[in-house]
Amino acid sequence: MAPLLSPADRIELSHRNGKLKAPTVEEIEETTSAIIARINAIAPTIREHQPEADEKRAMPEASYRALRDTGALHLAIPRQYGGFETSIASQLRISAAVAAIDGSAGWLTALFNVSAWGVSIFAERARDDVFGDPECTACGVLMPTGIAIPVEGGYRVTGRWAYASGSDHATWANLAVLVNRGDGAPVDVAGVLIPRADYRLEDTWFSSGMRATASNTIVVEDVLVPGHRAVSLRDAVNNPRCDEYREHPLYRAALGPVLALSLVGPQLGMGRAALDYVIANAGLKGIAYTGYPRQADSVGFQLQVARAASKIDTAHLHAFRAAADIDDAARRGDDLDASARGRVRGDCAVAIESITEALSILMSAHGASGFASTSPLQRIWCDSNIAARHAVLLPEINHEIYGKVLLGLADRVSEVTPAF
Repeated sequence: MAPLLSPADRIELSHRNGKLKAPTVEEIEETTSAIIARINAIAPTIREHQPEADEKRAMPEASYRALRDTGALHLAIPRQYGGFETSIASQLRISAAVAAIDGSAGWLTALFNVSAWGVSIFAERARDDVFGDPECTACGVLMPTGIAIPVEGGYRVTGRWAYASGSDHATWANLAVLVNRGDGAPVDVAGVLIPRADYRLEDTWFSSGMRATASNTIVVEDVLVPGHRAVSLRDAVNNPRCDEYREHPLYRAALGPVLALSLVGPQLGMGRAALDYVIANAGLKGIAYTGYPRQADSVGFQLQVARAASKIDTAHLHAFRAAADIDDAARRGDDLDASARGRVRGDCAVAIESITEALSILMSAHGASGFASTSPLQRIWCDSNIAARHAVLLPEINHEIYGKVLLGLADRVSEVTPAF
């Protein structure tokens, strides 16, 4: 495989040639395929360090470096800063490829990329701050559990943000805050960018699944955030991306739909991995207390595998339809209307439900041994079921959003915060 340029080399190329144009669809496909090939090549490294990852409840340094070196964590960074600037569909494919090896690693891949993508809504000076480090990564929490008080030059920020996946490896945090006026009443919801040196972590992530995501709590205590590192999230949700990215489709994509769909990618990879594992063992494993020496010979087992495979296919079809809706509108320079946004959320719901149901079928088909601590299947089952409960992915909420749109009702469900 030909080597991909390092971020530093890509930045040098950008500076030498001037501001790079957005990659073509063909270039994105070529980059995506090359990165997936590199991801598959590091599978033994990631699997070798899974016991350490479980013990530390974080991605081991060796696994993180191997994953970073594939380019999988720089998909959403603009080309001028050394990133690949791919598409939403590309990011789904790549996070799925990583999750097929390890669910936690796939989740972090999705989170690092969507958090970096979120930096695009900030001013150029803020983007320079974050992406000035060629190996930068960003974590993020959209729930506004912190307070920002306007002061001269910016904001004083204080707060606690739970479930900050990847915060131990991130160099920046992209966090939502309530902007308070003098009497303490919120007047806006803003995003703020805070460097690693300005926040501390509390070790709060103890979970039966997604153990290695280090989804701990970020604590910020009266930190001055310069004004250029803050942006109104209410404006960002309702308006296209910043003007200087008019010719760069990735940064014209709709904020809300991207945030939801990005977390579906890891589920697709885990679903495929579980199906492959069950099929691979179907000729090696019998069904106890029956005359079947091989599961594969049982009609009942065949039906279970077929149902599970169809549900996994359904998840992929809905996820990539949603990605196509987002990417195509962004390439045209169109904003997604309420109907399209609602359907994206509906597609997310169907994808999550389908993977969860498929895994339940596959666990029953494979048998109780799938729950053994040494079985890859139990890791997939735990990781997927934990991730499926992320608030942005809850099927009932996403179906409700789509239902309201179909019925012509106002959607207040998907607002950044109900405080306004």
